[in-house]
Formats: sequence, structure tokens, C-alpha cells
Amino acid sequence: MKGWLLFYISLALTTAGTLTHSVLNPWVVELNVSASRSGHEWTSFAHIGNVRFNPNHSFQCGMQNSVTDIDVDQVFVLEKIVSLYGACWQASEAGSKSSVYKICTGQSITQYLSDPTGALYGGTVIALSDPIKDATKIPEGFAEHFKGSNRHFKVLYTCDQTGSLESSILLGSTRDEIIITSYLFCPHASLESHALLIRTIPLLSIYTDRGFWEYQFKYPSHAFQIHTDTTGATKNESYSLGILENGIPQFTNTTYSMTEIDLDENPFVVNILQYQLEGGTDCEKYDIPRQSMVTYRCPGEWEELNTMTILRQSSQEWTPYKVDGIESKFFFARILKVSETRICEYEFLIEATSLCIDSQLIPSFKSMDTNNLIRCHLN
Repeated sequence: MKGWLLFYISLALTTAGTLTHSVLNPWVVELNVSASRSGHEWTSFAHIGNVRFNPNHSFQCGMQNSVTDIDVDQVFVLEKIVSLYGACWQASEAGSKSSVYKICTGQSITQYLSDPTGALYGGTVIALSDPIKDATKIPEGFAEHFKGSNRHFKVLYTCDQTGSLESSILLGSTRDEIIITSYLFCPHASLESHALLIRTIPLLSIYTDRGFWEYQFKYPSHAFQIHTDTTGATKNESYSLGILENGIPQFTNTTYSMTEIDLDENPFVVNILQYQLEGGTDCEKYDIPRQSMVTYRCPGEWEELNTMTILRQSSQEWTPYKVDGIESKFFFARILKVSETRICEYEFLIEATSLCIDSQLIPSFKSMDTNNLIRCHLN
């Protein structure tokens, strides 16, 4: 089922990405002076107007209509389920502390028994989810249906903008409806919520210049450039690349988009979060303090990472971490690169899969094959 889920969300996002024209796909206008509009090649073109160069050269123009209708609500639901895939929540049956349900988003509901100490035992899977068929958007979140041989459950994931770290779970009186409330399910995350999604990321590091420099970062303001040589051949160095004056990041959710082009993949546009660090170690040559821009984004491969096991990823460049309130799921983060944008000014570009829980931060892929074509034929 996971493969189908990933296929669907990839298809939906790729198609949705074509809804917004970008500079990656410039318009091409064809002028045909030898024939008028005719033939089957115009069946996919919608008339958009006329162009007149002089009384003898008037053209009728049409734009290729290749955009597929997108169910935006369904895309939102599947984005949420993929980003929270494997996150589990517990609910107790009303009036009973001995029966506990474990709801795992995008997967299943398991029923456990609880002993007097609260320990769970005897887990039995009683219902399964098919998100592509059985998940829908609700006004403040989304709903997922779990079906079993004896019982069906409707799980309502509802928005709680207070940013609570613990989800409150209520089992409905009919015993087939479970309500889970959390900031994680909100359609539009607040900047305060973003801090909750990244503050548990451990120390990240990256080596540059053939391993000479190590750059370290830990939220919110541990930003260092370090060189260590155990042989004594070169001087050991350590520089602070900026600090926070009041200890609290002032996030900016940028109004512009950022584009990355990779030779092996389609480019994508992604919204980013940023804040500034200032007052680091002085650059002696220029007598100015070092400073850094910290940039966070959801990675392009967020779907694969969010449905991958810790065993497969732990040996690679990604660092696993957990988000408060979701103890059952690992997320992954890394420093993608560190750039010295100006003298003694740096930028840390950090990717974190927990940010993908906010749909506004999910990358939008752009196909380089998109045919933005306008054809004009003589009237």
C-alpha cells in the first residue's frame, strides 16, 4: 500500500506543480503565415485572442490546454498522511482503562490490553487504512477511515493552534469515532509551530574544503566553524558564526521561492524559513563580527524519507530525530551546504523532514518538459 500512496502523491504534486507557470518553462509563440487554423492538432488549444501586425496580417491565437484538474483537498490530505506516515497515537475506550487503541496514521489501528501498571500487552490489529480511498479533508484538518472485519473507525485529525505538545484523544460514544487534536494537523502552521518541529534536531555537521573545515549547527544558535588537526601540522581553530541576542529565533517565512536545478531530477520551488545570527567571532583582518543566515526547508525527497525506516537511513548523511508528541516516528535532518555569501557572512542551508508536515513548505516540482505553447494562424 505504501508504494501506491507514494505514487499517488508524487503524481498529484507533479501535476499540481504545472498549475503555476514559472521561468523554468517560458512561453513559446508559433506564427503560421501559410495556413489558417485547421486539423486535429488544434483540438487541445483554447482560443485566447487575436494578434494584428497590419491590415493584411491578422492572426488568431490559441493556448495549449494541458492542465489536469487537481483535487486540491485530496492532495492536502495525502501530503499530511505521507508526512505523518507511521506516527502513532493512543486512545482509551470510554469507561475502560484496560482496552487501549494505537492509531498509526496511514497504516492501522491495533487494540491492546492494559495491566494494572499501565503496561500494554496482547496487541491485535483490528482495522487497516487505505488513504487513497478512505481519507478526506475536514474544515480544520483531515479524516481517515480504518476498516476491519468487525469494526470500522473514523479518525478525525483536528487542528489545535495552541501548539500543544501532547495530542488529546477522545473515543466517541458510538465507539467508532476517534478525535485527535494537535497543531500538527492544521492546514496552515504558525511560525511558533515551526519552532516546535525543529527544536529537537540534534547537533548537525558538515565538512568542506576536503575535510579541512567542519561546520556545526544546533538549533537555535550553535553555529561554529572548526578545524582540528591531531597531528599538530596545522593550527586548531574555532569560530562562532553568530549568536541570538535574546535567545529566541525571529523566523521569516519568505514570500519568494527558491529554485534548485539538479541535472538528474526535475527542478523544484520551495518556500523557506530563515532567521539571522549576529555577533560571532570577529574577523581580525576586517574587524567585523561573523554572522549567519540560518535557512530551513523541506527536502525534495521528503516522501521517500518520511516512509523510510531508521535502519536504512542511519548510516547515511541524514541525522534521525523525533518531534515532541510523536515518539513513534523518526524524522531526518542534515546540513545540505554552508556558503560564505559575503566576507564573514555565512548561510547554513538545513533540510528537515518534520517541516514537511506544513503543506506550505512542501516543494513543488516543475517538469522541464512542460509545453507552454501558443499557436497563431492567419485569420
